[in-house]
Amino acid sequence: MSGYIAGEFDKLVPAPGIDWQGDEKFWLTNARNQGWIIQTMPENAKVGAIIIGSDDSRSTQVGIIRKAEGNFVVIETLSKKQKLLLLSIEYKNLEEKFGFYGYIWPEKSMDGQKSISRKKLVLH
Repeated sequence: MSGYIAGEFDKLVPAPGIDWQGDEKFWLTNARNQGWIIQTMPENAKVGAIIIGSDDSRSTQVGIIRKAEGNFVVIETLSKKQKLLLLSIEYKNLEEKFGFYGYIWPEKSMDGQKSISRKKLVLH
């Protein structure tokens, strides 16, 4: 799943694209350490951002934000059977329906500082 999402993210960001490594559950921390803007409030979605969450089995799931407007986002992700899914979820339901942890925005911090929004970053 992460290969497809990483490829989609790389199409939207400046070269060299994804410059962090590691398991998906560490992407928020690893991306932040490389200067990418991290947001952990559901309403801070941005088109092109990677969204990180967990599914019912507590496995990490990733997607890419395709639309963010009003009170909802559209997430492109892959099912466990590798089928493309588009999910429309209201911000207030992201934690329940996607196991929301945070976003990796498709841009790096202008000042080079590691950034994160107010909500404490906790990975399960």
